[in-house]
Amino acid sequence: MESWQLTAWGLLIAFAFAAVAQQCTDDNKTYDDGEIYARDGNPCIKYVCNKGSVEISLLECNDGSEGCKPIGAKKTYFNGCLVMECVHSGNSIGFQFTKEACHDGTKCVDLNTESTTNCMTRRCEKNSDGAIQFTYTVLKCEDIDGNCLNPGDTFQYKFKDGTIGNSCTCTTDINASPVQVNYTCTS
Repeated sequence: MESWQLTAWGLLIAFAFAAVAQQCTDDNKTYDDGEIYARDGNPCIKYVCNKGSVEISLLECNDGSEGCKPIGAKKTYFNGCLVMECVHSGNSIGFQFTKEACHDGTKCVDLNTESTTNCMTRRCEKNSDGAIQFTYTVLKCEDIDGNCLNPGDTFQYKFKDGTIGNSCTCTTDINASPVQVNYTCTS
């Protein structure tokens, strides 16, 4: 083959590649073939122009504070009682709760579970605005032996200063913030 024929073949191949490389238009912006870009407002989803078609090249969750996180990444709050995971479902990607529980100071208490401490029963609930918190459901009186009694019952009670009352009763206010249990003793 003559050198002019090789040159002609080379030019023909170069024109063929140039014809294949196509631009993409996305959100009224034009991108070159192979160009990777993010749309305005979300740096965690990257797109690539591929021979005239727009394709997703990277799909991650926007952490909001720490940048982009891959699918499966987890964020943990309140000693592991609230856990969110980056998930892709249908046309959306984002962090979703995979665990929701209340922290009682020592451990996680699952949603809709009651726990009783010091004669106060509280339930871990999700309220109407989505907050996870304890709600007191039962308040009782605690006698000198640690037994739980109903308000109005009579019992012995040991005050924090060590004084013992013999004929004591209590009243409770579950709606107060914080909840209240008040003891009254007569001699």
